[in-house]
Amino acid sequence: MMNKKEKAERIRNKQNGAKGAANVAPLVMRPPLKVSNDELAAYAKVQAEMVVSGRSGANGGRTLDELVVLPGEALITRSELARLWGTTVGTLSKWASEGKGPRYLTSGANGWVRYQMNDVRAYTDELTVEAS
Repeated sequence: MMNKKEKAERIRNKQNGAKGAANVAPLVMRPPLKVSNDELAAYAKVQAEMVVSGRSGANGGRTLDELVVLPGEALITRSELARLWGTTVGTLSKWASEGKGPRYLTSGANGWVRYQMNDVRAYTDELTVEAS
């Protein structure tokens, strides 16, 4: 059984973090982001335009009129795609986890997801059924 002094020392060590190599967290190497320089440049351009226009941030984003005329290389957020398709971010997340929906880019570590308009349009074309 521990006496009061030992118990106090143990609590202090937990609060301050014990010194020594045993408590150093191992370095976790993450795989590099698999996004081309062109895709990153397109994303940076879109983000810069949103900041300049005052539409950056969680409540920002482009209007539907702006979304439908974006060039093919433009990247859009999951919330923008949800708004464009009239669905929810949760539905798009579920589809992605099930391997459904358009291709997307992700950082993995940061958790951001972006869809390239070419991929969104291609996926929409796959779903389109011609009337007979």
